[in-house]
Amino acid sequence: MFFEIVSLFPLFPGTNELDQIQKIHNIIGTPPPDLLAKMKQRSQHMDFNFPPKVRRCRLTLSNPP
Repeated sequence: MFFEIVSLFPLFPGTNELDQIQKIHNIIGTPPPDLLAKMKQRSQHMDFNFPPKVRRCRLTLSNPP
C-alpha cells in the first residue's frame, strides 16, 4: 500500500477488485488456511475460492492479532 501512495499507481492494477486479488494471488500464492478462513468469513461480496498456488516471491503473509 505504501508503494501505491507514493507512486500514485496501483502495484497490481486490475479491472476490478477480484482481478486485483487474482493478480496478487498469482505472485504471493494461496494464503495459509487460517488466514483464508478469516478472509472468507469477513467477505460480504466476494468469493475467495482460488485454486491453490505456490508462492513465487519471498513475501510473507502474517496474521494480524
